[in-house]
Amino acid sequence: MISPISSWKKRILKRLHDRPVLAVDFGDSSTKVVRMMKKGGGPPAITPLLYPERVSADPPSIQRFSRFLATHHLTEMETAAGIADPSFKMVRLDLPKMPDFDLKEAVRWQLRDQIEGSPDDYSFRYTILDEYPMGEGSRLALMAYLLRKETVRERTAMLRRLSLKPV
Repeated sequence: MISPISSWKKRILKRLHDRPVLAVDFGDSSTKVVRMMKKGGGPPAITPLLYPERVSADPPSIQRFSRFLATHHLTEMETAAGIADPSFKMVRLDLPKMPDFDLKEAVRWQLRDQIEGSPDDYSFRYTILDEYPMGEGSRLALMAYLLRKETVRERTAMLRRLSLKPV
């Protein structure tokens, strides 16, 4: 069984290939920043940093955090950022095994009760946790995630204003 965090970590580490990647967690009272760089076949070098303020979308906050990033030579980096938002939902689902395209649609259909408004306003993703036999076929245990697309657009725009490259 693969945990969602383990899966996320593997996707970030795949991007490293001898170039740095930045992970940012915009918290309520501070901002955590981690620079990861992998050289060769060894484990990644990790540099954690703490920015002691909450970063918001207002220009003075963006300017202060931009100076912090520039001081630590962290601008223009590929960046993954966490998003804390009330629209975020995480739901465990069990579905029959099916092709990827059909599975994406099945996840959207299963999560329709979790959203307000149109499904077109949300991004849907999933992580397969396990595949197990059931009767004559197989079923998938998965963790499904949904988040308003507008929230993703706002976070992406904020990262770009900070001279970062969202991934």
